[in-house]
Amino acid sequence: SRRQSSGSKWVHQSCTSKKPFLVVSYVAERVRTASMRPSTRDHDKEYTERLCEVTNNLTRYVKQVANEPSTGLYYIQEHVRKSSSQLVSNKKQLEDTKTEVDVKSIELEECSAMVDTMRLVGPDVLARMQANIVS
Repeated sequence: SRRQSSGSKWVHQSCTSKKPFLVVSYVAERVRTASMRPSTRDHDKEYTERLCEVTNNLTRYVKQVANEPSTGLYYIQEHVRKSSSQLVSNKKQLEDTKTEVDVKSIELEECSAMVDTMRLVGPDVLARMQANIVS
């Protein structure tokens, strides 16, 4: 098991993974108290500045990771809100088209039945019907 240094204390990795906000706030507090102490050496100031930068970046990263799921859900909600009106419109158009197809299908069945009936009647009856229509 790896251990991470946190100032003069050693923190076990399982503790840090369970409570990342506490670790970040602990490190941030250590950096603030270290930066308040007067430092006589230049490398101590440089170390403190680097530590402040790392702490700020780590805090920003943890906040981003914590907010990422809610941001993703926000974008999904926006997508659903924007596309729902289009889906309703498409559904209505589909229902209208289905009704038209049903009507045309019934008409086609009736025409087919009429042609079958005319075949059964025979060509001589059809010729007489045509003669009556023309005259």
